[in-house]
This record gives sequence, structure tokens and C-alpha cells, in this order.
Amino acid sequence: MIEGLKPYPEYKNSEVLSVGDIPWHWKMIRSGYLFREVIDTGHPNLELLSIDRFRGIIRQSDIGRKERASKDRSLYKRIRKGQLGYNLMNAFMGSIGISRYEGIISPAYAVGQPKKKMNPWYYHHLYRSPIYSAEINRYSYGIMYERNRLYFDYFKRIPVPYPPIDEQNKIVTVIYQKGKEFQNLINTKLRIIDLLIEQKRAIISRIVTRGLDPDVRLKPSGIEWFGEIPEHWKVSRLRDVAKLIVSNVDKKTIKGEIPIRLCNYVDIYKNDLVHKEMPFMLATATESEIIKFRIQEDDVIITKDSEEWQDIGVPAYVTYEAPDLICGYHLAIIRPYSTIMKGKYLHWQLMSNALQIQFSIRANGVTRYGLSHGGIKDVSLLAPPLNEQSLIVRNVDYATSDINSTISDTNHEISLLKEYRTRLITDIVTGKVDSRLLKTDMILGIEPEDQSEEFEDDTVIDSEDIDQLMD
Repeated sequence: MIEGLKPYPEYKNSEVLSVGDIPWHWKMIRSGYLFREVIDTGHPNLELLSIDRFRGIIRQSDIGRKERASKDRSLYKRIRKGQLGYNLMNAFMGSIGISRYEGIISPAYAVGQPKKKMNPWYYHHLYRSPIYSAEINRYSYGIMYERNRLYFDYFKRIPVPYPPIDEQNKIVTVIYQKGKEFQNLINTKLRIIDLLIEQKRAIISRIVTRGLDPDVRLKPSGIEWFGEIPEHWKVSRLRDVAKLIVSNVDKKTIKGEIPIRLCNYVDIYKNDLVHKEMPFMLATATESEIIKFRIQEDDVIITKDSEEWQDIGVPAYVTYEAPDLICGYHLAIIRPYSTIMKGKYLHWQLMSNALQIQFSIRANGVTRYGLSHGGIKDVSLLAPPLNEQSLIVRNVDYATSDINSTISDTNHEISLLKEYRTRLITDIVTGKVDSRLLKTDMILGIEPEDQSEEFEDDTVIDSEDIDQLMD
């Protein structure tokens, strides 16, 4: 896929097992010789920032979410452009990176000021690589795995490569440009998936609102989004055909509660079906929560609230149940009355354009959108006879099977692209690939006017100092 992927001509042992060999002319030093901790508080009016494990340091205002911060922000830490920030508890999961912005972050985060001449974005990618996620976890400690913290005194001990500055700049450039190429490929495949989902929804909408008989007599439904419907069908409200159960079980693990598996928002949002092979999150719940929110086969679960109104009311059909499998927060269980409606038919109908329009109209919010209990219960549904529902389900399953297969294959291709991108970045930042041989349009270095502010000195570590630095 990428021309010029070759190793460096000569290597040496890094003496860090997970890193392995590094290029002969690179050095290994402790992180404490690159960064010093800074605690700069008392700036409550600066912009709120967050450290996200997927996107690094981001503005809270950019994620369409209500600001998450206490009213008293006097202890929030200022972080400047080019400084390193990380979440003490989640750094090993990727919540670490270099800031593009000046702002304030939670007191539970650490801030590191570059001490030596470097391209900080090289270390942004290095610390976020899978190899260094494992290293960060190794240097974190606490009373249990879920409570491990990476205190700065331990962060300073983490050994890292120190390539020459020109190579750091080239590495950052390669990652930036190749990353854009990968993202363009991924975006193209995501657009294909969007078109396939649109085609699938059109097929579903036609069948669940008109049935299978092209010659059936029609009548006005009285509902704008349904138009005319088969004469023998009924129009009902969701409250008349199903029970609504809105979950409030969060992702926490609390001592004394019962261990469970949690069906989460992403499990529903990204899947048509809830099935046995899904990687459900481990959490805890009370006995009453387990009784109330345990999911059952033939349930339909929908997203109840989200940061985008388009993500409201997304359904998934439950094909698997277990005593410890519980519906999580931000979701609602819709349990059809078996004498009136089949779960799979309800699922297909909730995917139709007519139902999605109703959900979008009922969604309330500004920075976060949600459906009220009444808003869900009052949506209008079509209720054919049960035997006709079964025929419709089989027909929709058949009509959408090829589309589902193509969507699945395309998602798999996206996963492979992401895996390859991660592997490539890891190989580049650890010197397994000679970045000097890769063609780039430019070199991303550090702007000269920024150097005096961002670095305490311009000292590049000499080879004779290396043994001392690694002590």
C-alpha cells in the first residue's frame, strides 16, 4: 500500500522489551529528561479542554456536549500549546497527548512542559501507540487495576526513544500525511455505508408501511408520514403495543453490588442485533436493577439520548438473553406485547423513515438531545395481523440480506485500514520503518517563533550523556 517501507540499515537493543531494537543512531532516555510537571492553577476563565482517548486533547465545546466541570474552576490546571497532558487513570487507554490549544483541564490530569529540543508531536504519537499504552500501564499503580494511576514521578521513569530532531520532524510529517490518506480511504467507505443504509431503510419503509400484496385495498392512515396503508391494518401508539423500560444503570463497578454484563449505547448504535458474541462491558448493579433492566429475547432496545438528534431512536433487536445481561444508561427497552406485535417486526418498523421522523421531532435539547418517556410512548405505529407481521419479517430479512453483507464487509475493511494505520504509526515511531525513505510534500517542524516559549533550552542530548540519562 505504501512504497518505501524499509527498515533502517543498522539497529541496537533498546533494552526495553516491548520496544525491541531501535536504529543505531537513536538514543533511549527517560521521559523525565524530556518533560517536567507544571501545575498552573487560578485561570478559571480559560477554555475548558478534555483529553479523549481517541482524539487526544480537544475543546469541550467541539464535542457538542454540555461542559463537564465544577463551578469552582480555580484548581483546574492551565495547559498551553505544545504541552503534554494526560489523564492519571486513563493514560494507558490513550488519554494522553500534546495540546493544540491553551485552556484548562481537570485537576485529575497532569501537565508536562517540554524541557529539551524536540518535536512534541513525535511524542504525542509515541505515547499513544499500543506499545507505549502497555508501558504506561506498567508504570501505573493503585489498589486495583481499574484504579491504577500514572503519577508524574512514575511517568518520568518511562524510557522512550530520542531520534535526531530532523527525523522527529520527518516522522511527524509522514504520520500526518499518511494519516490523511488513510482517513480519506476510510471516509470513502463510510460514505458507501451511509448510502447502503439509506437504501436499506427505503426497502424497509416500503414493506412495513404497505405490506407485501401490491393489489391490497388502501385507506388513509391519518398520519402524515404513513400516507395510505392496507385497509385491514391498524394505527396504534407504541404505548398500546409494547412496554417501555428506560434504564439508569451506569458503567461503574461498585463494591458490594452484583457483577453484570452491560449492553451499552455503542452496542446498540453500531448493530442491528444484540447477540451472544458481542463484547459486553463488565460492571455491577443492584438486585432490583437486574430484575428491572435485564434484557430478554424479542426485546427491541433504542438509543434514548445522544449528542446528535440523528442518533436518537436507533434500534437493535435482541436475539440473546442471559441472567447477567443488563440494559445500560442512555438506552430504553421496548418490550412488545406478544399478542399484538412481534419484536422483529417492531424492530424493522422502528428503522423506517416514518418512525425516525417522529423520533427526531420529539427529541428535545440544545447540546444534547433526548426523548422523554411520553415522547417514545406516543409515536404512531402500524399494526398488521400477527401472521402478516411474520411474513413481512421474512421478506425484509431476505430483501436486505445482500445489503447487510456488503455493510459488514465494508466495516471489516475499515477495521483493517485502522489496524494497518495503527501498526504503521507504531512501526514508524519506534524505528522499525525508516521514515527518511518515505516521500512527503513538506517537513512539519516547530515554528521558530514558538521555540523560545515552548522549550526551556535547545539542548540536544549528546551521546556521552546517554548512560547518565538512563540511570
